[in-house]
Amino acid sequence: MSNSSSGSSAERRDLKQLEWQWSDVPADNTSRGPEGCYTFVSGSVQSGASLAFEPNGTAIGWTHALVGISADEAHWLIDRNRLYVALYLRGATGCTVVALDAGDGRELWHRQLQGVGSVAHSRYANRVQVALHGGLLVVYGEESVARYIEVLDPTDGRQVFHRRIE
Repeated sequence: MSNSSSGSSAERRDLKQLEWQWSDVPADNTSRGPEGCYTFVSGSVQSGASLAFEPNGTAIGWTHALVGISADEAHWLIDRNRLYVALYLRGATGCTVVALDAGDGRELWHRQLQGVGSVAHSRYANRVQVALHGGLLVVYGEESVARYIEVLDPTDGRQVFHRRIE
């Protein structure tokens, strides 16, 4: 088990108690919020994935190109005026989390996660979900070789905690 953290000792103790969890809600490339619909369009680094927001009853309000990110799945979390999106490939290790201003699509930060680290493989499975816990953004990942919990500061994407679970 590897742990890393840069918060107070009380915060680190609390995060060490955080248990891996999973919601049975399937991944969906569309998320409906009270103001409209957010859509993820998969793509490779070359072809470019993107995110878009369509306000209720109107044309597309904004789009955001995900430069340099390959992804075929997305897991969403909307909190106040922020949209957090975990982007990953179902058949490869890793995940990138992007935080956007939900109103205008402006990128606030993005972070490539530590996850389970480098893995040699020929067949692989990967899935990711995000949640809020105690004001922090928690990423729950399940890959073929292990699970992990990675906690990020939602204001800047800084890694606060990481644990690999065998």
